[in-house]
Amino acid sequence: MQPPSVSSVATPAAADPDATPAATDPAAAPLRLSVARDGKGDDLQRLVGVGPKLAALLQQLGFWHFDQIAAWTPEQVAWVDSRLGTFRGRISRDDRIGQTRRLVAG
Repeated sequence: MQPPSVSSVATPAAADPDATPAATDPAAAPLRLSVARDGKGDDLQRLVGVGPKLAALLQQLGFWHFDQIAAWTPEQVAWVDSRLGTFRGRISRDDRIGQTRRLVAG
């Protein structure tokens, strides 16, 4: 099954009173991929707090690899977080950046 393209990703509602400027700024978006590099993404479920639903959502948003997540800036975290629906806030609470940086470092 072909994964959804990055262009099919939903954007946050403009009326969201909690949305930061970075969350609605397309320039704040981190590097996204329409498919995993070499046809195989990292097992995002290795991250604490990431199950099948969140892993699928991250892939739908264009995030397939730990190094993509490890490189997020605070503005990029806000952009991604605004698109996570019920998983909003988990990036910081679960230290996703720290987890992925440790996995990338080995």
